[in-house]
Amino acid sequence: MATYTKEKDVETALEDDAEARKAMQEVFSNTARWPTEFGGFTADVTANINGVEQKGTVTVKGPKEIETDISDEKAKGFLTENLASIAMHRGPRSFEESDGKYKLHFGDDDTHPLGRKLIMGGDGMSSFYRIKDGRIQ
Repeated sequence: MATYTKEKDVETALEDDAEARKAMQEVFSNTARWPTEFGGFTADVTANINGVEQKGTVTVKGPKEIETDISDEKAKGFLTENLASIAMHRGPRSFEESDGKYKLHFGDDDTHPLGRKLIMGGDGMSSFYRIKDGRIQ
């Protein structure tokens, strides 16, 4: 899985689409978030990379506070990257301070099996979601 680093938002020529914004607000409100008082968690993990399993433990307190106790460096990187993404997307935040601060625009019609493409214009990472039935796919 590729790692993307974003230093800041960027200018975009995309216009904000009211229908796309409404759809994103719906899926955002349908996504579970950790409460502000959530202190994180510690868990036993098994990372399976190409059939090779590595066991260890992780502690997640936030997207930038992840500790892994696993000997394999590839597994450590895999876990850190994926848990950081989960923590960032599940952390307590409002629509306005996250996805809502970008220019939202549909990228295609809704014939894709995973749903309609919703582009996050100006986020600096060319991010998009596939949305279907009020959920991010």
